Amino acid sequence: MLHKLPLDIVLLLHEYLTDWNDRFLLATLHPALWTASLNLRVNGTYDLNYSPVNTLQLACSTSIRLPTRKIPLSLMQVLIQYSYAATEIHIPTSETITTRFGKWLCAQIKKRPAHRQISLIVEHQSQGLWQKIAEKAHHDIDIVTVGTKRDLSVADLDLYDTPKEAKRIKQYHKQLAVMAGTCRLRSSPHIKEKNTQIVDQDALLPFGVISATKGKYARDSFDARQDTRLSPIRRTQFDEANQIVTDLIERYLESVIIFDKYWIMLTSIDAFFHSRPSLDDCADTSKHTATRFTEAVIRPKGKHGKAYYELSLFIGHIELLAVGGLHGHEARSSQIPFLGSSIPNLPLALQKESRSSSIFVKEHPAMSTFSNRHLRQYGKIAAAYKWCGHSDRFVSYGLYPINPLQCTDHIVAHKGFSVVMQLASFFLSCLATKSATQEEWRQMLSIACTDTSINKLTKNKRSVTFQVIHTSISRGGQVSKFMQVVMSGLALLEARVGSGEAAMLPILQQLKDICIKVMDTGYATKIKTANSNAIRSYSQNHLAPTPFI
Repeated sequence: MLHKLPLDIVLLLHEYLTDWNDRFLLATLHPALWTASLNLRVNGTYDLNYSPVNTLQLACSTSIRLPTRKIPLSLMQVLIQYSYAATEIHIPTSETITTRFGKWLCAQIKKRPAHRQISLIVEHQSQGLWQKIAEKAHHDIDIVTVGTKRDLSVADLDLYDTPKEAKRIKQYHKQLAVMAGTCRLRSSPHIKEKNTQIVDQDALLPFGVISATKGKYARDSFDARQDTRLSPIRRTQFDEANQIVTDLIERYLESVIIFDKYWIMLTSIDAFFHSRPSLDDCADTSKHTATRFTEAVIRPKGKHGKAYYELSLFIGHIELLAVGGLHGHEARSSQIPFLGSSIPNLPLALQKESRSSSIFVKEHPAMSTFSNRHLRQYGKIAAAYKWCGHSDRFVSYGLYPINPLQCTDHIVAHKGFSVVMQLASFFLSCLATKSATQEEWRQMLSIACTDTSINKLTKNKRSVTFQVIHTSISRGGQVSKFMQVVMSGLALLEARVGSGEAAMLPILQQLKDICIKVMDTGYATKIKTANSNAIRSYSQNHLAPTPFI
């Protein structure tokens, strides 16, 4: 019943509770209350032990003490995942606290947006060990020793008042050093927003995306006017356009886009060149104004009465459409993967047209692989362009969309695709590339005959071709509508095998019509199902389970 109450009443109940276990149970009953509860802060030190960990109290604690006994990996993962409010971590002197553990802990803390505000509190006799660990790992983490009484609020030297002129000169030389790249400006609440370009950019990434990133990030500052290849009046040829697209995809793979309190990370990107129909006839024909700076846009669309949402980056006349990635909330550790141009499970705040120029890119581009784009119409001239880029790191995890022209090449293909799926993929591949070898046709004909319904139709035939199969289906053969459409396309192509691209021109419009029917009668749905299987596999193998809400 509590989850049906208004939020203000539930918050009032929450305020009267003093036991953190009761607070945790109440917070899990109301999603909005959980988010609000994360803003609480606990005075005193939270002792991490082997009893069930109250993740809400841990997330709100500014001071945490590790146990003296051996720390299980599962407990440390809970600590790292939920202690994002901590500014002090107390580490006892113990034989279980090894150098290897110290390096691991420092590396995890380094990933925090505000890692410079976190202090490791160690005993006096362990100071040397932790200083060496931090130096070897190149981590500038604050190591504070205890054992003697200390004042955490102010140091003796801070009691002296520095003359204003000396402060001015010091600040001037500090800014010069930062601009020259000879030193880094420390993260500080006093730094103005205009200086964020020279702050450590890891501190600007949302907490929820940190675990998915690798390497350093910087705020995107790409200016289309600085690249003459993107000039709107330039007559771009294919080779140059191909290089532009490749460069931009590599730049924005694994980029992170911020929409208010939410983030989206791109792992697979389709590129389209607008305003150049002769160069890319696969781009939509709606008018696009050339943009100077990169802008991210979430656009609501509809199909068959159902709404869905796409995310694109626009640079000049080029559109980079997200066809794979992750999204989440800035204050939550959960990450939601997606594959395909439609992004599911978007929060209500993003289920409308939304724009953002807050984009962070990797300082060193991610390793990438390229393939053809994910289209509905493969009968166009540019359908075979390899203008889709995938992050190699996420490809190795299995998080990349099914290729409609080569569906059996995906990692989920080990579970097997149906015969009609393989035939549909082959038809679309022939249509896109305008070519296929005799050997490929013989191989696909053999695969077709393994289907039970096709085998019955060809059982007493002297010779079997796709035309023979299509004729048998037309005379009343019992096959699915999907198989019937695929066979009509293959029969139409079969007569022109080896005759060159020119032989396909008279029947190109027929093939385009069949292509749309192939998508609508089952192929698009089966591709979507296969993508869902890939997402499920990635979530089970590479995403940590979330123990609440």
